[in-house]
Amino acid sequence: MKTVCLGILVADVIGRPIDTVPAPGTLQLVPSITPHIGGCAANTGIGLQTLGIETLVAGKVGRDGFGDFVRAQLEKSGAQTAIAVDENTPTSATMVLVQSDAERAFLHCTAPTRRSKATISTSICSMVPLCFTSPDTV
Repeated sequence: MKTVCLGILVADVIGRPIDTVPAPGTLQLVPSITPHIGGCAANTGIGLQTLGIETLVAGKVGRDGFGDFVRAQLEKSGAQTAIAVDENTPTSATMVLVQSDAERAFLHCTAPTRRSKATISTSICSMVPLCFTSPDTV
């Protein structure tokens, strides 16, 4: 049975440790800054695929480097994809600032999901073999 994970796809940029934010106009070095995939649809879909459950991940990204990264990570996971590419907005992204004590702070841009739910649902459902929407959810 195939599972469809439909929702937000996010490029996460994680920096650690970041215990202070630099003053304007200054530079602060950190030991690690790494890209990761995030978002409920991506994380759930990759997790299910890793467990051996055939999964299709559906969502929307922008036509940019973060969108390319998200699509590549989903492809690498082995999950099937139905990803709409929005020419006019950037990919949703989160900067994760991880402190030495593992506490986190987040800066997030929800770009493609700011567009109307109807537009997102229509563009993605056109790519998914069996997709139902109701007026209450779009």
